[in-house]
Parts: sequence; structure tokens; C-alpha cells
Amino acid sequence: MMQKRITFLCFGLFLCALWTQQVIPFSSEARFNMLSGLVLSVPVLVGILVWIDMRWACAVGVMCGTLGLALDISTIIHVSAEPDGLNHGGLWIVLSGLFNFLLIVMGGKGFFNELK
Repeated sequence: MMQKRITFLCFGLFLCALWTQQVIPFSSEARFNMLSGLVLSVPVLVGILVWIDMRWACAVGVMCGTLGLALDISTIIHVSAEPDGLNHGGLWIVLSGLFNFLLIVMGGKGFFNELK
């Protein structure tokens, strides 16, 4: 049951990342390519690893969720400094932060359940 929840969270993170990339403009194409490789591929990879029942995949999910939550918090701070920044996808960034937080919590729970 925990595998399905974590996999659905990773799928939700993928969809949030896909939508926010279309809404928020990037300063350069190199930065866009680097961020899209990280933000789009990592949730899919973690979801696949959890789905095929790798023992350490939950720990990877916790690490990726922590990195994603830090990126979401910094993006909210950066975008909110602009005049109409939060109108350009603030809901999707907050939703992505919530998914990352839940990935940290559920991944930690799954990791400690594997240790038992």
C-alpha cells in the first residue's frame, strides 16, 4: 500500500513540474534544460524504483523530496518578490511543495518499515 502512495506522489510531482515549466519563464535555455532534466526525471525514476520494490528507494525518495521542497520554497520566495509573480503558477508551486513534504514523510515511514 505504501508503494502505491509513494508512486502516486511521484506522479503528482511529475505533473506539477510539467505544468509549472510551462507557466514560469526561465532566464536561459541551459538552465531550463538542466532543471527540466532534474525536476521531471527524478520523480519518475523514484516512482519506478519504489514500484519495483527496491529496498533503498524510499531513502532516495526522502532525499529527492527534501531537495524538491527546498527548490519549491526558494521558488516561492523568488516569485513572490515580483509584482505579479504568484499569479503565474503559485498554486502549482505550493502543491508541488505539499507533494514533496508528503514524499518525505511517506518515504521515511516506508524506509523505517523496511528496517523492521
